[in-house]
Amino acid sequence: MAKVKTEETPAVETPKVSKYNYVGGVSSTIEVEGKEIRLYNGAEIELPDNHTKTAELLHLQLIVPVEQPETENKEK
Repeated sequence: MAKVKTEETPAVETPKVSKYNYVGGVSSTIEVEGKEIRLYNGAEIELPDNHTKTAELLHLQLIVPVEQPETENKEK
């Protein structure tokens, strides 16, 4: 019996997403990767790390990264 070679589907990488707080004064909506994100002062939003819109908002100091709680690995 002949072996049939199957092609593997390349894995699609999910972009890394981080949480940010929007600190701009005016509310607006932006579209990032087909998803509308509403911006208003104090909003916690998720944006892809490697997206140009994330870089732009960081440069303009309109978003600040949300500090992630550190996980504690205590060995007993």
